[in-house]
Parts: sequence; C-alpha cells; structure tokens
Amino acid sequence: MKSSHALRRLLRIRALQEEQSRLALETAQAEQKRLDAALAESRRSERRSRESIFAGVRSGDAVERIAGIMQSFESERASKQIAAWKLEADLAAARLRKAFLADRTERRQTERMVEAAAAEATAQEERSAQKALDDWHRMQGPSAKKEAARPSMGAKKSGGGSATDDVAEPDRPF
Repeated sequence: MKSSHALRRLLRIRALQEEQSRLALETAQAEQKRLDAALAESRRSERRSRESIFAGVRSGDAVERIAGIMQSFESERASKQIAAWKLEADLAAARLRKAFLADRTERRQTERMVEAAAAEATAQEERSAQKALDDWHRMQGPSAKKEAARPSMGAKKSGGGSATDDVAEPDRPF
C-alpha cells in the first residue's frame, strides 16, 4: 500500500512537471509567432524604404531618397537582428518540445506503473478472500460436507409434476 501511495505521489509530480513543460513550450511558441510577425513587419518596412528611394530618384527629391536609404539600412539591420533572435527562439522551442515529450512519456510510464500496482493490489485482495474462503471450508471438516451432500428423506423430487411425485415414499426393507 505504501508503494501505491508513493507511486500516486510520483504521478502527481510527473503531471506537474509535464504541465510546466507544456506551459514553457507554449510560451516559446508564442515568442516564435511574435518574432515571425516582427520579421514580416521589418521586411515590409524594407520594401517601403526601397519604394521611397525609387520615388525620390524619380522625383529628384534628395531628402526623400536619403531618408529611404537610411530607413532601408535600419530595416535591414532590424531584419538581421530579428532573424537571429528567431533562430534562437526556434532552437529553444525545439529543446522545450523535446523536454515536454520526455516529461509526457515519464508521466505515462508512471500512470502504467500505478495501474499495474492497483491491479496487483486487487489481485492480492482476491487471493486473500479466496484463501479465507478455502480455509473456512477446510475448517468445516468432512462430516459437514457429507451432510450437505446427502438428500433429506422428506424432500420433493424435482421434475415431473404429477400427483404421485408430491408424496414421499417410506423406506421399504425389501
């Protein structure tokens, strides 16, 4: 019984570990999505800055062209930095996914151990009950078994249902 209690306690611990791993993985996945959105926005900003450069060239406005070039450099720098962060986030998410799956496996193995322990305890209880019943029958002795097996004199016969079947015949010496 102590081992069963310890296994159930271990199962609760494993479930909590799995839950923490799952939450960490979900946080990492949310960070990946946030970085994806930031990278997409940075790339859109790069495109807008290139358009600004071309518009400045077409219109002959040097200020617009220089502003577009500066914005292009900043957007490109931001894209590179965000891409590096995204790579780190992807690696972290992969590690957390692996840890989560390991924790889930450990919890499931512990569940199987708890179920096996419960089945063994049930089987042991059934064996104990059967042993007690066998011991009780053994204590009754052979005379009680013979009395239980012998039919009584005035007992009705089962079956037919005729009027003569209801009357018990006396023992005849011949």
